[in-house]
Amino acid sequence: MKVPIGILAVLVLVAGGLFVLEKNQTSVPVVDTRTPQASNNDSMTDEEKVIADWYAPLTPFTFGRISMQASIADTDAERAQGLSGTPYIPIGIAKVFIFDTSEKWSFWMKDMNYPIDIFWLDENGYVVHVIENASPDTYPEISFIPPVPAKYVIETKAGFAAENNISMGTIANIDPLERAR
Repeated sequence: MKVPIGILAVLVLVAGGLFVLEKNQTSVPVVDTRTPQASNNDSMTDEEKVIADWYAPLTPFTFGRISMQASIADTDAERAQGLSGTPYIPIGIAKVFIFDTSEKWSFWMKDMNYPIDIFWLDENGYVVHVIENASPDTYPEISFIPPVPAKYVIETKAGFAAENNISMGTIANIDPLERAR
């Protein structure tokens, strides 16, 4: 039986993952059984393979003045997996978590391989909280929690906030992200 690739991707995401977010500090761990989708295209660079295996599909958006590509997590399984187990996050790519409601969404660094910057945004796309250089060694002692509710969370490579002057009040163009859901 031939399974359409879109369904296969959903099955892989649903089958594995870590619950990397918590709502009101209640966590639900899930066993991580996810493996990257093996890229069989020998003409791809190593970075293209990482992007295809871990981040595709991508949606263009702007964050502040920066044009980026978003890997969207808008289901429980995708949000649970997040960036856990990924080898690194390429420059110009962000993991964008979209929630149905604004809450004080809490994130931890379980099974992370590298530090990241984390941004919480309100329903209009304005940054309401920033954690720079969140380190994998903060797990399990620390969960990162915004002081106010947020509907979106953006994760980028560590240093992105400082390099691009992203801070409280910076806006992201969330319209293309919502349309891509």
